[in-house]
Amino acid sequence: MQIDLDAGRLDGTFADLSSQTRFFNNLKSDDFALTEYVIKGSSDPETLGYGIAVGINQNNTDLKAKVDAALCKLIEDGTVKSASEKWFDIDTSNYDICKK
Repeated sequence: MQIDLDAGRLDGTFADLSSQTRFFNNLKSDDFALTEYVIKGSSDPETLGYGIAVGINQNNTDLKAKVDAALCKLIEDGTVKSASEKWFDIDTSNYDICKK
């Protein structure tokens, strides 16, 4: 999809911001740009909650608490911010989710 866009075979695409940001930074053509329009979906907390999910049995509250604590530690110490900026050129940290 991104190669076709850059080659002029597509006029536009819909994609996750994290995947498109690096692509647009390396785009050969100046004919395209990211828009400010956001399609509600996984990035909209009112639609699906925050972030990306993993399935955990709802009765396994101990495991959920451990996963939540580990993720919040990585967010709070800057690991998620550093890694997401390195690989996606944006900060994907959700600081609000760890505030209680």
